[in-house]
Amino acid sequence: MNETAVMMPSVTHAMKAKKIFLSLGYKCLIKRASGRSDKGCTHYITVNAYPETVISILERNNIKYGEILPEAVGT
Repeated sequence: MNETAVMMPSVTHAMKAKKIFLSLGYKCLIKRASGRSDKGCTHYITVNAYPETVISILERNNIKYGEILPEAVGT
């Protein structure tokens, strides 16, 4: 399965997202980014799902997110 990495606007958003993904049976990790993104994000999550699925779940649960990161960053 594909792994998707998504920047999160705060560690709180990342923790909420992780809780939802785990409850749905996905593996999800929170990682600290090496620097701050253009939008101020300092953390990202990695999820063992395709980007479309990850974004759909985040949007359905009203969780803000940043950009999708290149696949290599999320590994």
